[in-house]
Amino acid sequence: MIYILGGGIAGLLLAEKLEELEVPWQLWERHHAPNLNKEASARNAGIIRSYEADPVAAALAQQALAYYHNREPSFCNCGIALVPWEVNYAEKYHECRLYHGKVGIFLDQDGTVEPQQVLLRLRTKKYRHGTLQFGLEGKIAVENGVAICHSNGQKSSREDSIVVACGEGAVKIAFRLGYDLGLVAHLRTLYEYKNTAGFKGPVQWDEETSCYFRVSGETLTATAGEQIPQPLDQERGEIEADPQAPQKIEQVFGLNPLDIVSWRSCRRLMAPDHRPYCGRDPRIANLYWLTGLGGRGMSIAPALAQLLAQQIVFHKTDPLLEFLTPARVLG
Repeated sequence: MIYILGGGIAGLLLAEKLEELEVPWQLWERHHAPNLNKEASARNAGIIRSYEADPVAAALAQQALAYYHNREPSFCNCGIALVPWEVNYAEKYHECRLYHGKVGIFLDQDGTVEPQQVLLRLRTKKYRHGTLQFGLEGKIAVENGVAICHSNGQKSSREDSIVVACGEGAVKIAFRLGYDLGLVAHLRTLYEYKNTAGFKGPVQWDEETSCYFRVSGETLTATAGEQIPQPLDQERGEIEADPQAPQKIEQVFGLNPLDIVSWRSCRRLMAPDHRPYCGRDPRIANLYWLTGLGGRGMSIAPALAQLLAQQIVFHKTDPLLEFLTPARVLG
């Protein structure tokens, strides 16, 4: 049996992959379903892009893109108009002009998904080899060198594998095990604007200013890309939004702050090198980590789930996992 702790995008996609491999699994999620408003996976912008300056992130994103093209009903192949940090990348793509006049590149295979729809689809699928259990917060203890997870009277055995696939919950689990994952929390705020201009184009992303916006139904979802450091033990709160962010979005894209109809914040946990932790624990043989996706969860989790499932079930370690191994911090 494989126990997955965490029912966000990473845990759900891992469960889906294990289901395809016909491997018994259980997923425990501490929130009660559907309660998506409290989860970081449901509160992001849902932009799926293949362009990444980091070659490891780029490889993961390219692999994950096929998943959304083939499987996700909410995927919109609208493309992304992007002003990249590294302009030499423009040689690989078509040149385009962004909404605010800058010259950028066009990623015609990329697009958007609706995060809550993705999560609900995965949560309501018919599974034969495993079950999703909500309202269960898994705790881990080490008994004679083997990790055991338990919650509300349920307990794994020594032969089972355990995957920590939660965000902030992973920090708590690591602390109890005497580990320091080194994860850093940042708050990012997304603003919903009235689409007064009737914009229907591709995602507009200006990496030079960290601003982007996308069409979301009848509105536009935009952010100024601010990342406000937060203590990991602090509760997420909407009041922590940067009051200057709408002015920055207005300067870059011309969106009027008076058109804001709502906003939401999410906390992004990332490792110091901005790469997630994916793979086997270096000290406990039956324990695995899938955390620290740092806001890229929706766009790279399908690839991470594939890599980790292969490692757990078939003991195959893809070369990419060498760059993602938890051993780089846990030793």
